[in-house]
Amino acid sequence: LILNWCSSLQSFPAILGKMDNLKSVSIDSTGIRELPPSIGNLVGLQELSMTSCLSLKELPDNFDMLQNLINLDIEGCPQLRSFLTKLRDMGQSTLTFGNIQSLNLENCGLIDEDLPIIFHCFPKVSSLVLSKNDFVALPICIQEFPCLELLHLDNCKKLQEIPGFPPNIQYVNARNCTSLTAESSNLLLSQVCLLFLKSSYTSFSHHHPFLLDFSFIGNF
Repeated sequence: LILNWCSSLQSFPAILGKMDNLKSVSIDSTGIRELPPSIGNLVGLQELSMTSCLSLKELPDNFDMLQNLINLDIEGCPQLRSFLTKLRDMGQSTLTFGNIQSLNLENCGLIDEDLPIIFHCFPKVSSLVLSKNDFVALPICIQEFPCLELLHLDNCKKLQEIPGFPPNIQYVNARNCTSLTAESSNLLLSQVCLLFLKSSYTSFSHHHPFLLDFSFIGNF
């Protein structure tokens, strides 16, 4: 289902019954403000793209019912920060989306306090895009997520500190992270070397080489 560029579309249609066969929904650049609880009826949904939905503020409380959803793209939806605040306020009862493997949060206005709740709610993400956001430091808890392999931080102009990497990280894009100090950049590169040596020592046949895209990073 593709509804892209329907700027006058402000409401997602109600789903009256369970649907197994609909695998992908794209509502990029629409005027939709929130998704209805009935979206939980899309039990076969695997991909949901909502990029540049500038009015989108809320995801329904039963969003975790989409047990087959593996790819969630909400790039350019800055008002969804209110949903993250809601999740943070829920404390121990916070929803988790353990099935999602690919998450795009580029250009969503994220700040430091948003990141821990993202890692808590999406524990099985293997590909995470955090590009063009406003956080200053990655949380230490990022090192505790073994599923994370691909991390995009490019054009995070305020980013100063990367405390470490998850154990199975394979690729980091840190292009144009211009606020990283020389000390932070050197720490980043030293961690890359340690991970590369570790993977090479463990097995040449079962590990991909660690890749870091750091062109124009910090003071380099």
